[in-house]
Amino acid sequence: MVYNLDQEKINCERLFNIFCPYGNVARIKVFVKKTGAAMVQMDRREGAMNALKWLNQAIFMGNKLSLSFSRHSTIEDRGLIGSLPDGTPAVADYQTSRNNRFMTPEASRKNIMVHPTKLLHFYNAPPPVTSDELKKVFVDAQAPVPIRFTLFEKRGNPGARTTGLIEWKDEAAALEAMSICNHSAMVGPNGQPYTLKLAFSQPKNPDHHQRT
Repeated sequence: MVYNLDQEKINCERLFNIFCPYGNVARIKVFVKKTGAAMVQMDRREGAMNALKWLNQAIFMGNKLSLSFSRHSTIEDRGLIGSLPDGTPAVADYQTSRNNRFMTPEASRKNIMVHPTKLLHFYNAPPPVTSDELKKVFVDAQAPVPIRFTLFEKRGNPGARTTGLIEWKDEAAALEAMSICNHSAMVGPNGQPYTLKLAFSQPKNPDHHQRT
């Protein structure tokens, strides 16, 4: 269970975007009548435990998240699925989503568990991505705008920039931006589609402290 959500801003996709770094998401239900609450079903208990450990008490859209285990083991369809204030369905299934990040042992090992920080690692951007193109993603989505970009040059091919770091003023701004813009669609130089992916990164600067 997830409590203290902003009912006017939240939807299933935005919850998926912040839960998927901690395990595969199976289904999500945002309650229509019980405002500010949602259920997130992970495909394994380990994923639920990870989310509880790393996301509980994080500041998200102005509120402090409260996570707890539900007495229900699954999210079941019960009649008509309602709609949220933004018009999206209140229930969504992600069991076959390609954006789940723990589909194979190899993919699982690439995920690093950290609390939300003000630094996001981005990858799978269309090469050679620029900071202006990345900034436009967040501006167009009306998400918190980053304050700094670091683009990584690919060794042996400096024009193939597809990954790097993006920094916000604080952890809350980064978490909200991630919820809105994780898995944003971008277009490559030849028109090919790309899905921008975001993950929290542990800052190495001693002035950046991980929340404990």
